[in-house]
Amino acid sequence: MNLKGLTKLSGLELWGTQITDAGLVHLKDLTNLETLSLAYTQITDEGVKKFQEVLPNCNIIH
Repeated sequence: MNLKGLTKLSGLELWGTQITDAGLVHLKDLTNLETLSLAYTQITDEGVKKFQEVLPNCNIIH
């Protein structure tokens, strides 16, 4: 799914998907993202930390 044009997106739930740390790079342009749910994914704690540096105002549920 292409999320690139959804710049006003404020919440995204990727619960239970196969997304990895490398996939988080594709979400960096979602600057209005306030909440991101990554429970039951392949995202590591390190991946969450790096993404939080890119979008510090985003609340990440992991």
